[in-house]
Amino acid sequence: MSVVAAKAKYHSKVGCKKGTFHDPRKGGECWSCPRGYSRSASAVTKKKACHKSKTFKKAKHKRNAAKNGWTKVVNEVIQE
Repeated sequence: MSVVAAKAKYHSKVGCKKGTFHDPRKGGECWSCPRGYSRSASAVTKKKACHKSKTFKKAKHKRNAAKNGWTKVVNEVIQE
């Protein structure tokens, strides 16, 4: 599994709305992560403030009837 990072977006000083999170810096601020991302442990002002995981699909084996053998196994990357 690998991780993809993204910046958080600043929204307001008070009254965090749905889809935002509170950060205590500067007396409290409201931020959000891009859709599909979660808040990471990095500082809210850093490029890695939000993250999501990439998972790998299980390898698929396909029978090659012409050669009567196995074809090359391919791992496909799927972003959740």
